[in-house]
Amino acid sequence: MTAIEVACKNLGSQRALAVMLGVTPATVNQWISGIRPIPAERCPAIERATAGAVTCEDLRPDVDWAYLRGTAKGKVPGSHECSTPCAAGTAEPKLCVNCGLRVVVVDGDEECAA
Repeated sequence: MTAIEVACKNLGSQRALAVMLGVTPATVNQWISGIRPIPAERCPAIERATAGAVTCEDLRPDVDWAYLRGTAKGKVPGSHECSTPCAAGTAEPKLCVNCGLRVVVVDGDEECAA
């Protein structure tokens, strides 16, 4: 059973997952059948909905989730790519309030890395 199938089973059905994510059941079915990849930006919501039973890493192992979460091994506290102080002047990376992933600066605007 794939990670997305486990998520559907955990939530009760493909339709339940679709409703929770605001997508069509056909979209979820395409993820299950492999017609479309699961968008990385959907993974944190699926992880939260399954209470961690299905992780982002399970859904999209090709994405460097440790980097996006700011938990990469070997990372020296206070060292990150941001060129400006984050989180009220601390040296720690700022995290998205919606999904918990790293916030990056793109063209001067802060955006979720997902």
